[in-house]
Amino acid sequence: EKSFEVIREFNLAIFLIPFLPFAASIITLILGRLYWRDKAHYLPVLAVFLSFILGFKTLFDVLGGKIYEFDIYTWILSSHLKVGLGFLVDPLSIMMVCMVCSLSFLIHVYSIGYMNHDEGRYYRYFTYLNLFMLSMINLILANNFVLMFLGWEGVGVCSYLLIGFWFENKDFASAGKKAFVFNRIGDFGFILGMFVLFFTVGKYTNVYSLNFYNLAIDTFGSDNTFGLNVGALAILHQRTRLGFSVSNINNPKIGKDNDEDLPQN
Repeated sequence: EKSFEVIREFNLAIFLIPFLPFAASIITLILGRLYWRDKAHYLPVLAVFLSFILGFKTLFDVLGGKIYEFDIYTWILSSHLKVGLGFLVDPLSIMMVCMVCSLSFLIHVYSIGYMNHDEGRYYRYFTYLNLFMLSMINLILANNFVLMFLGWEGVGVCSYLLIGFWFENKDFASAGKKAFVFNRIGDFGFILGMFVLFFTVGKYTNVYSLNFYNLAIDTFGSDNTFGLNVGALAILHQRTRLGFSVSNINNPKIGKDNDEDLPQN
């Protein structure tokens, strides 16, 4: 069994993987409509590509026997609970990051041609797309359940914005509302699971934590054992969201062959 060296120091490359799409989305939202318009895709596509490169660089570090687990800062602190804004990069999470970044880059490139007819909101679409990628990466790299929940919420909000992007069409607007409502059901289950985990594990092991690595070592005695549980949770979440998203976006009305159904500027 391969052993890993756990590195708890801040890593700039890992920090930039989610930060670049975030920065690109904010800049595009502010400047896209006024200055860039039909060129609003430049910065978001570049940000995704750089995150893709940094993800694969980190993948080779993990293959070399390194696991990164660090907090940027502590934002919730109480007698029994400490929650930081931080990342956990292990073989499972970095594999998912590489997959998300590579697919997101292809989607961004495809969207340049697919969305070029909607110049009025072209910048907004790429803003939402970058925010979606930020949320996905945050969900994958979070080192605790609370930060993972924020990523879950971000993915839900961006799903609502993208599914209902052409909100003038009642079918698309309805699909966006449907996504929003079903995500609230998922929120209830997620929050309930966090409470049960926190109090149940704390009661029987005296380990009050929502940090993945702390729970793995102090509760299960092995990060590999807990990794299977985190992986199962991630796969369940992604399969549920994928099936639901396809049911909403796989609409024959969407496409350039049906431009009469799309709002005209």
